[in-house]
Amino acid sequence: MLKSHQISVDHETLRKCMRAKAITTSMRKKRPHRKRRERRSCFGAMLQFDGSHHDWFEGRGAECCLINCVDDSTGKIYLRFAVSENTQEVLLTLWEYVNKYGIPRSIYTDKHSVYKADRFWPSDERVEHRDYICKFTTSKRTG
Repeated sequence: MLKSHQISVDHETLRKCMRAKAITTSMRKKRPHRKRRERRSCFGAMLQFDGSHHDWFEGRGAECCLINCVDDSTGKIYLRFAVSENTQEVLLTLWEYVNKYGIPRSIYTDKHSVYKADRFWPSDERVEHRDYICKFTTSKRTG
């Protein structure tokens, strides 16, 4: 532009103009925002369960896993430090949660190997959804 029209334009101004007109190829494609699901209606309807590995004690102790249980309706949390996110620690955390708050109607987990079976069940123990151990629903909530 400087040679043809004797106009000097800063490169950032030019980039912003091109981006506004969607001329540049470096722009991300706009995707529709995913629809957020509604929260459950009452306490105990769904428990979200996950673990987070981190150096929680900033070098003053061993690295560990924070196991987190969150009630989907109220956001009430239950936390427990564990050596790792293994079956024993996860079930112990769930047991402590149930003793304190009662049995949740459902549990939502990620697809971490702690929450699914790595082998097939023997034929006499087959269940409809054998891959995800923690996806279960109770008929009543105790509390």
